[in-house]
Amino acid sequence: MISAPPSGAEQDPLVVALARHGVDFIAIGGWAVRAQRYDLGRVTYDVDVTPERSRENLQRLSEALDDLGAEVRFGDETLAFSRR
Repeated sequence: MISAPPSGAEQDPLVVALARHGVDFIAIGGWAVRAQRYDLGRVTYDVDVTPERSRENLQRLSEALDDLGAEVRFGDETLAFSRR
């Protein structure tokens, strides 16, 4: 798990927020591969993460998402993310 954005990697707002809130997570997918400076031969801009699933860590994740103004998409409807 990383607790800070990888050195030299893109400073994605999600990754920065997770690190700032102390969220334990593993970066997966293309972004994680690029963060290790491996050339995929194509560009990927999304960031995929898997958080550690303890209640305390998920609370920190919730706070980070709330700070980012995260939204939940439900069909055609967009709902504000809420910790309550």
